[in-house]
Amino acid sequence: MLSIGLTGGIGAGKTTIAKLFKKLGATVMEADQAVHDLLNPGTPVWRDIISIFGPSILLPGKNEINLCCLSGLVFREYKALKPLLDIIYPRLKEALNRQKAMASREGARIFLFDGSQILEAGWDDLFDIIVLVMTGVDISKKRLSHKDGLSMGQICLRMGFQWPEWVKMRYADFFIDNNGPISKTERTVEFVYGQLVEISKAKKYQFVG
Repeated sequence: MLSIGLTGGIGAGKTTIAKLFKKLGATVMEADQAVHDLLNPGTPVWRDIISIFGPSILLPGKNEINLCCLSGLVFREYKALKPLLDIIYPRLKEALNRQKAMASREGARIFLFDGSQILEAGWDDLFDIIVLVMTGVDISKKRLSHKDGLSMGQICLRMGFQWPEWVKMRYADFFIDNNGPISKTERTVEFVYGQLVEISKAKKYQFVG
């Protein structure tokens, strides 16, 4: 099985790209969904977060974490973000390894993990191939403002906590330009997927997973 780390900046369109890979036959795991599962009330992650940030981050009358409130706290400064990442990253990594093992047992040829923080977390060595989704900053900002309703200040704040694209390019094996129409992106994804399938078939390659 070939394991793929799909990454890129926020607003780059990774979720759309991941869906295209899934449609072509890849087994896909989304970091965002996995994190949401980890944050469910009563989980170890939920308890650890409440112990650090307090019950004020809970939705009124509920045990659910108010993600908008939590995001507002941690994206204001790194010293607030780091404790959150120290809680989430180890559990997310465990979930990733479980999903990879399950996909391998089930005979998957391509396993793809969609995560914006793969490189920042130092997880590039968990994957055989890194695929970078590239999008212009202005396009990313526009997508985020429309999709998530974030203000320009909030968007810039979040972008400031991520590596710039030119740094991520040093780690990538394949690039997907997601600046143009979806039809162009689809053709690029089909080409990259074809290359990945051929790599997975090549016996001279020795991949983990």
